[in-house]
Amino acid sequence: MDFQVTQITPLAKENFVPRKKVNWIKWILIFSGLFVAVGLAFFLFGRSSFSADRVEFKINGPKEVSSGGKAIYKVKYANRNKQAIKNLKLSFFYPEDAIVIKENQLNQFLTENMEIASLGPAEEGELEFSAYLVGDKGDIKKARALLAFSPEGVNSDFEKESALATNISLLDVSLVLVAPPNAVSGQNISYILDYRNESQEDLRDLTLKFDYV
Repeated sequence: MDFQVTQITPLAKENFVPRKKVNWIKWILIFSGLFVAVGLAFFLFGRSSFSADRVEFKINGPKEVSSGGKAIYKVKYANRNKQAIKNLKLSFFYPEDAIVIKENQLNQFLTENMEIASLGPAEEGELEFSAYLVGDKGDIKKARALLAFSPEGVNSDFEKESALATNISLLDVSLVLVAPPNAVSGQNISYILDYRNESQEDLRDLTLKFDYV
């Protein structure tokens, strides 16, 4: 019986990579790729995300004022997003029957509109409005403001609203009118008007208007 012997050539040592080592390299490459992809997605998403809740808009002012007293309103706005907002349009609505004085002249309008070109990330601003509030004791006078804007890179418009209620808690001048409860036709009667300064300051240049009905 003949036997044939074939010589087996051993593998070169430098070409031999253990299977376990190959598996570790594969998983390291996979996790590295995932880490880079997640980091890139988080970076891009964080830059492009926008939330209207991160646009702050509020009216600050007095909760109480005397009738005829001056109320100063401060409208604050801020952008807490990572991108700018543009085309800001702010409208302020004074309370009903308010007296607005601009440049020593009576303003006939109770609404003011203004535009702000843009507001960058972490930027904020403040606008001030003032008016004299007139009403009876216990009346509630409400000021309101609207802010419309568009985020940069987003094809949508947003709007935020803020309001503040102010109570007429005191009358600077109280008026009490006294008249006879009954009268006959043609009878001459007298009216007694009692007026008092209820404030802590001297009042000047008051005008009294009396209408006969």
